[in-house]
Amino acid sequence: MLVINKADIDQRAAHLARNHLKNVMSLLRPASPGWKPPIVTLSALQQEGIADFWTEIERYRSAMAQSGAFAEKRRRQSLAWMWELINRGLRHRFRDHPKVKRDLEHLSRDVEQGIATPAAAAERLLDYL
Repeated sequence: MLVINKADIDQRAAHLARNHLKNVMSLLRPASPGWKPPIVTLSALQQEGIADFWTEIERYRSAMAQSGAFAEKRRRQSLAWMWELINRGLRHRFRDHPKVKRDLEHLSRDVEQGIATPAAAAERLLDYL
């Protein structure tokens, strides 16, 4: 969803922005099949458009739940998060390895100076694990 807030300041500009965004959105492929992101104008100060905003959020949630896209996205996010934690853990354990601590700075300098290739330095450090 695209939200144009502060629409009360200049309603004409908000309307123009909404039309421009509508044109741009027509050129893009939606991230989720079966859902075209709405464009909502609102004024939090004037309490205008907020109900429409929440209606669109609920409509999105319902559409994504019914299509299975919401659950699928959560599954992908969970897997991505698992791999991110694995990568963080491996980097932390790698850097804490005594031989890596001993040689990392020296090998990094060698790579920077062209004395060692990145592949050779990485292979040597990874061999410590």
